[in-house]
Amino acid sequence: MHRRIILLFLITGSLLFCKSALAATEKFYCDFNNHRVFNCQKSVFTATAQPLNIREKDGSTIYITPQAQLGLDGNQYKILTLRAKAKTNSPRFKINFSDRQIGILSISNFIFRNNNQFIDYYFNLSLSDQWGGTIDRLYLQFVPQDLEIESFVVSPATPILVTKSLWQEFWAQRSEHLAGINGLNSPLLNGIPFIKYFFVVILIAVIVLAAVKYRDRGLAKNWSKVLLIIFLISWLMVAIRTSYGNYSIYFNNYLSRSGQPNGNSEKIIGDLVGSPELAKNLYSFLGNIRNSIPSGTTIFIPPDSGYTYILMVYNLVDRYQIVADINQADYLISFDQLLPASAQDFKLKFSFTPNQLIYQR
Repeated sequence: MHRRIILLFLITGSLLFCKSALAATEKFYCDFNNHRVFNCQKSVFTATAQPLNIREKDGSTIYITPQAQLGLDGNQYKILTLRAKAKTNSPRFKINFSDRQIGILSISNFIFRNNNQFIDYYFNLSLSDQWGGTIDRLYLQFVPQDLEIESFVVSPATPILVTKSLWQEFWAQRSEHLAGINGLNSPLLNGIPFIKYFFVVILIAVIVLAAVKYRDRGLAKNWSKVLLIIFLISWLMVAIRTSYGNYSIYFNNYLSRSGQPNGNSEKIIGDLVGSPELAKNLYSFLGNIRNSIPSGTTIFIPPDSGYTYILMVYNLVDRYQIVADINQADYLISFDQLLPASAQDFKLKFSFTPNQLIYQR
């Protein structure tokens, strides 16, 4: 009997120990490695590692570094390597940090890709005017529904890390640089439009070749060809990157206009109309309109100053005749809009929700 009690006690103790050990490994721990790189990740516990402080506020999760005096030189520790899974193309993510001289500052507007897997993101923090001085604390703030973090490292800039950061920045598609009718939108390198590097390289090549061609007879005959090759290679890089960006924009617009917006466009539109849920309902209603009203029909939409009215017109104008005079319309559609008094000539045809209505004369 005593042996059973002792055995049961040992088994229980072992299970509790294993549970506490597993719980400990799931926590974030931070430490400086041998190269003085500040490293925070899960399932790491050394004699000097300290657990990351995690706080919840207004739906956001805030990771706070444990050391009250990190003492990182902002001019030296420039690269943040973040291993994360983005669940949307525009996750809300911010770095708050305390500068010993200035106080608490923030950096935001980081670019992510929604590929639903953990990948490494490289951010050159020195591109922000805010970053600098002596960094004593870091506060990573994000929304768990948008972003899941596996680890992050703050380290000095090395040629490899800078190259990775530039490569990622070159291919990043920013919403504020969407294609327009005016000018050529260019990708960025170190926050500078790539097209500027392109023109500087061409200018330097012209000056060098013009100076050298008088000393080299072979180059004197072919220097224009060399210049043309440099020009074509540089222009090809810009063309490939621009085509990639334009395809991304086209694909997002296609999904939006077909009533199947992806996470990125839905969030962007959600910010404009008030919430992602409202944007989702609007796209659902637009899909129902296309399925219920024949193409080419005249439609009246009660005008208002909200962005939803602009979106409805934009998404329907290529399929229907949107008229400003209700007396010329065969159908009237309402997405939670006040109907004019003259709408009494229309009868309710379809009701998808209490605020998604289609009337027919």
